[in-house]
Amino acid sequence: MTSTFSNVLSHEDIHYLNTLPEVLEAKAKLNTNNKVYFQISITDSIRDALLTNLGLDLTNIDKIPMRWIKGDTEPHVDVGSSTFDRSYLVYLNNNDGSFVVDNREYPIVENTGFVFPEQIVHKTVNTGITPRLLIGPMNEMGMSVGGLGGGGNTTTKGTIYYNSQSDAISYFVNDNANSNIPPAIALDSTTNFIVGYLNSGSINGYTSWGIYYYDIDNSNASSAILASGPYQNGDDIRTVLGLNGNQYNFGLYPILNGNNLVCFAEGTKILCLDNDKEVYIPIENIRKGTLVKTLKHEYLPVDAIGKRTMHHHGNSDRIKDQLYKCTPKNYPELMEDLVITGCHCILVDKFKDEKQRDAVCNTLGKIYITDDKYRLPACVDERADVYDCKGEFTIYHLALENEKYFSNYAIYANGLLVETCSKRYLRELSGMTLIE
Repeated sequence: MTSTFSNVLSHEDIHYLNTLPEVLEAKAKLNTNNKVYFQISITDSIRDALLTNLGLDLTNIDKIPMRWIKGDTEPHVDVGSSTFDRSYLVYLNNNDGSFVVDNREYPIVENTGFVFPEQIVHKTVNTGITPRLLIGPMNEMGMSVGGLGGGGNTTTKGTIYYNSQSDAISYFVNDNANSNIPPAIALDSTTNFIVGYLNSGSINGYTSWGIYYYDIDNSNASSAILASGPYQNGDDIRTVLGLNGNQYNFGLYPILNGNNLVCFAEGTKILCLDNDKEVYIPIENIRKGTLVKTLKHEYLPVDAIGKRTMHHHGNSDRIKDQLYKCTPKNYPELMEDLVITGCHCILVDKFKDEKQRDAVCNTLGKIYITDDKYRLPACVDERADVYDCKGEFTIYHLALENEKYFSNYAIYANGLLVETCSKRYLRELSGMTLIE
């Protein structure tokens, strides 16, 4: 059943969204596209309004998906990078034509919201060329969802974009009979697939991707093939992967600016100096200027700290794009459990053996050293377990003052010696929101 809501947001919030620089920049891209997908940071007033009027709880969400659309959308049902129950959207300007959901037409009116079940077919008709702005569509977890339909651009009908590699494994690789797998696409001399052209799922501003795919016409290829890339928006997959005219399914997962996600889970305690005493401070309470204890450089002030959310699926695959738990049982230095991302490195004097050293090279590309210690990613260190709590998590990282823009330090997290990130990583590559 579809629910409609009038006056979802205040007049001030509507004006704010329509004049926000990020929104105007996205609108300018309609000159070359009919759909533009982007995110904005959610304000408290918008978060409260969506909860009060739509029943959408985004308490732990920092950013919300938005899009500009020009022209009609084909009939479709929404799909996402994981299963969900409902789609939520709010129109932010008036437009010609109608929004048709479950065979019922609704005028496209500014500040009108819609909530409808996941499998409901919907479309727009007679909308002309005037651009329309939406919050969403998104699911109850605040994740962008999109259409998998019988019409539209057939060159991308065989693809789904996932929010993480772990989701791609769960919903594409390990469950290839699942309805999340899209119809196949035949790649021949007249048909191609351009990375970044969205048909379904969520792009969320990512530009670099790894790819799983099935070769449907090859009877010997029953399992998914991994092309780890990274591949960039605009790449022609038929060309870069050397594919022929067979039929394929594609599942794409983001690679953060071609780099690895290196962060601490919320609640991690960092050893600092406060009022001339060494104390452990929760990372979410640390700010620019806080003095952090280092292994070889005494106490150094925080240059910047950032945060973002990540989806942790908690499957058994020891991939980079998951959270891992270090316990005092396996790490005697720890005073309590430490949860970090797969590519966050524990600092060690030496590797256990050549096999571990090779695994580090495969994961990071080469061997790195911080303050005379080797970097050992959590996903490679067998002492760390995949975190058994699934869901959305807020993660943090910090960079300390350093004359070298690309360098980092050894610090103590819950008692364990680990790495900070460099100023460059935090500011240019992490995709994090910096905390003032």
